[in-house]
Amino acid sequence: MPSPEISDDQLAARWREIAVASAQLQRLLDQDLEAARVSPQWYPALDLLLRADDHRLPMSMLARELSMTSGGFSKLADRMAADGLIDRRGTTDDRRIVYAALTADGLGLARRARNVYVGALRRRLLSAASGAELTTIADTLGALASAHIEAHPDVPELVARERDPALPDRRGRGRTSGHSSH
Repeated sequence: MPSPEISDDQLAARWREIAVASAQLQRLLDQDLEAARVSPQWYPALDLLLRADDHRLPMSMLARELSMTSGGFSKLADRMAADGLIDRRGTTDDRRIVYAALTADGLGLARRARNVYVGALRRRLLSAASGAELTTIADTLGALASAHIEAHPDVPELVARERDPALPDRRGRGRTSGHSSH
C-alpha cells in the first residue's frame, strides 16, 4: 500500500541509496584495515573479543553475534588460531562450551585494528555527517530491524506467507522421500 508521503519509486530509490552507501563505506573501511595489515574478515571477531570480559567468548556466541553458522565461524577461528591470534579452550564447568580467547599477539592486533577502524570511521563518516545525524540513522535502522525481527523472529516475511502453488517445490530437492538426511 503506497504511503502518501513517499512514492513507491522514491521508497525503492532511498533504500537503494542506503544500501549502496553502506556497501561503499564498508569497502573503504575494509581497505583501511587491509592497509594496516588486518584481515577485514577477522576484524569483527577481534573487536568482539577485545571488548569481552577476559577477551574471551563462547564460540557459539561469536558465531551468532557475527551472523555466521557454527561451521563457518569454526573455519574462520581455525585460520585465526593458525596465525596465533586466538586460542580455543573448553571449561571445567561445562565441556560442551568452547571459548575463543585472544592470545597476546591477538590482543595486540585487536587493539591496533580497533584504532585503525575507529580512526577510519571518524575520517570517513564524520566528514559527511554529524554525530547526531549518525545516531538518528543508526536508531532508525535499528528500529526497522527490530520491528521485523519481533514480528517474525525465525521466519523471513516472504516465507511466512503461504507458498505459491504455481512455484516449484524445492524444499525436498536431493532427498528421497521417506529417508532421513541424518
